[in-house]
Amino acid sequence: MKVVRSVVRSVVCAVVATAAIAVPIAAQTITLGGTNRSGAGSMVGKGNAISVNKSVMVHSFEMYMDIPGVETLTFYVYQHDVATKQSFKLVKSWNVKVNGTGLGSKWYSSGFNATYLLCGNSYILGVSWPGMNKYYFDVKACTQEKLPFGTWLSGSTVAHPLPPRESVWCDGAMYYQRITTTALSTVNCVGTGCSTSGPAPRLLASTAPVIGTTLKIDVAFGALPTPTAFLLSPTRALTNPIPLFGCSIWLDLRLPVLTFVIPVNGSGEVTLNIPIPLNPNLRGTRFAVQAGVLRPNLDITNALDLTLF
Repeated sequence: MKVVRSVVRSVVCAVVATAAIAVPIAAQTITLGGTNRSGAGSMVGKGNAISVNKSVMVHSFEMYMDIPGVETLTFYVYQHDVATKQSFKLVKSWNVKVNGTGLGSKWYSSGFNATYLLCGNSYILGVSWPGMNKYYFDVKACTQEKLPFGTWLSGSTVAHPLPPRESVWCDGAMYYQRITTTALSTVNCVGTGCSTSGPAPRLLASTAPVIGTTLKIDVAFGALPTPTAFLLSPTRALTNPIPLFGCSIWLDLRLPVLTFVIPVNGSGEVTLNIPIPLNPNLRGTRFAVQAGVLRPNLDITNALDLTLF
């Protein structure tokens, strides 16, 4: 794996930066749920599970609540576990102290805390608290509500303090929440995968391609005890794919393509880790990734079009 990381680092460094990504994009606020239903509870957290098909950056999110006094709200983000569709893992949380004395029901904000919601992933955004507070929600059909960047999957209830993992099935409570985002053009999911033996494997970026960090690329819901080949192309994904075995190849095979074969780990995941040097000159560097699961019949994933920032 050290050799893989070294080679990938060299390739990323060698690709010429094409454009800076400093173009201002207008923020958009969406509202989930409403005030048709309400409940109250202590030592609890409430949130919404969302499947993302267009990458966005969350600036902040808010929960509409009636908090009768001083309280510490814990805002949190869970991200799904690629090996188990219904399992989510806690990836970040932070506390906001509030005082709702005499204010009645109002919006309580997370404050600015940049969070990347990346295409192909699912997340839970929510708030937990220790005291007895009131919250609001509407009842909706699970997985049926479309959003500008994905689909509302389900409501979610967790304990306070937050557990490291949470399972989501179907809770029809859409909690009253506002989410403010901007589009994130640096991570794009391209095309769909194909399989002759079951559900098609999906390729996704579990982390954003930020300089000075490690980019984590996973194969979701398609991992079996077989290795996976990742292909990296030093250019953007194709607009029109190349047909292969009834599947689509979104990489330009006329250019040099690096291939890395990665085994399944003990958790049933296949992950390619790409260390990105902390070099501002790399901002704007663009490349594409696609993978094939080496079963008796080759299963091929979708592609990712990635830009460093």
